[in-house]
Amino acid sequence: MRRFFVKEIDPATDEVIIKGREAHHIVSVLRMGRGDRLHLMDGEGHHF
Repeated sequence: MRRFFVKEIDPATDEVIIKGREAHHIVSVLRMGRGDRLHLMDGEGHHF
């Protein structure tokens, strides 16, 4: 599973929105799409 670092993850929500260069990299470079799984983490120890 691919892992990505994001600046902030709100542990109270079940949704993270990735935009800009990160979204372009995930979709266009890595060719990930709907249904592909990834692991998000921040510098505070939160994982999604």
